[in-house]
Amino acid sequence: MKKLMKVVLKLNKTAFTNITMALSIAILSSGCGGATTNNTIEAGGDESSPTDATVLFVDKSSSLQDSVALLAIQTPLLRQVIGATDEPGDAFYGYYIHGNTLSGKHFFSKVLAWEVPNLEGLGGPSRQKRIDAMNSERRKQQGQILKEIKAALLERNENSTNRETDIWASLEVASRSFMSMPADTRKAIIFVSDLEESVRGEHRRDFTKKAPGNKAEAEEWAQVDLDWINANLDVKPEQLSGVKVTVYLPRDAHTSSDFQQVRYYWEALFAHWGMELVAVN
Repeated sequence: MKKLMKVVLKLNKTAFTNITMALSIAILSSGCGGATTNNTIEAGGDESSPTDATVLFVDKSSSLQDSVALLAIQTPLLRQVIGATDEPGDAFYGYYIHGNTLSGKHFFSKVLAWEVPNLEGLGGPSRQKRIDAMNSERRKQQGQILKEIKAALLERNENSTNRETDIWASLEVASRSFMSMPADTRKAIIFVSDLEESVRGEHRRDFTKKAPGNKAEAEEWAQVDLDWINANLDVKPEQLSGVKVTVYLPRDAHTSSDFQQVRYYWEALFAHWGMELVAVN
């Protein structure tokens, strides 16, 4: 039976990899994030455009390692990341969520960089050649990001950190990541997670055992937990202000009676730092 399971897992992983590779090629070919194309590039580039910084957290708790469920969120997730990494200076940081989120060890980070050609005085083949070279480098760097995201989604967490889900710690990790970016950076956090905080210990929450019962209780818990987070974690409010948060649910948490209450909790907590939960997919 164990041998059969290994074969099934291997086949699932192979199929998952093949499908996601095809998706990546399609996304990059579509130019969904490519602001620097033949029709939009200005001579010398647009240096006034603000940069984007995206921090992705992939939940590696034991309950969230279903490759079939992850495949369902592949296309919108990859499109969002590519759309936010299409200009020089844009940054991507990827981390895991588990029992040791606070370690802040990223699975990949990249600040995109390529030369935006000066097209002044150029026309015809010379102009197009420079544009094509720039877009080729852009797609190459975006492809590196997609490759690392796919590998992260497939990575299985078999050690003891899979027993807990420390989402609180992601707030400190994200604020540290944003510190190196310019003040006018457009900031986004993406969670591939069911948002079920689950950490044992005094003053911690375990939504897998007890979730908020209603909106009022969710907001009350958020206020209580805010005091602990501010006292014990190095969360930098100025770095989180204005952050847009998107959540991709790697399983059908929408059908859970507890999920809406959990969402109220995070919305209340995020709002304290000026963050906004803009979408749950």
